[in-house]
Amino acid sequence: MQRNKLIANQSVFHIPSSKVRVQYLLDLSNVTFSPIHLVIAPNADIDLLIQNGKHDLMLEVDIADYVSGKIQFAMFGENKNFNWQASVGANVNLEAAIADFTEGKGRVNIAFEMLGRDSQVVWRTAALASHQDRKF
Repeated sequence: MQRNKLIANQSVFHIPSSKVRVQYLLDLSNVTFSPIHLVIAPNADIDLLIQNGKHDLMLEVDIADYVSGKIQFAMFGENKNFNWQASVGANVNLEAAIADFTEGKGRVNIAFEMLGRDSQVVWRTAALASHQDRKF
């Protein structure tokens, strides 16, 4: 199944509400602005794949109430500095993961601020390292 590519509207990406799971792609390889804002509307059922860009990234995500699904982040290429801050509403149920395939050194910071009641985010991390790579 092909993913729906997200396009920014004045430096903000939006995911609308949906009753069925929808697959999205947020490709940051050509994004030149930072911070990047992503707003996920209430009652959205998502399968979101985010691919890193060529520059250091600051991603701010607002996850509204009753959102469910998966958020996956794939890091390729040379860029390794990434800061992801998410605000999570009430009754959110997400699986989130990052797969780091980059070479070299850098820093990844990820924070989920649980603002609403009865929410959960299950987090997984995978990294591939070789030579003198330093993975944090």
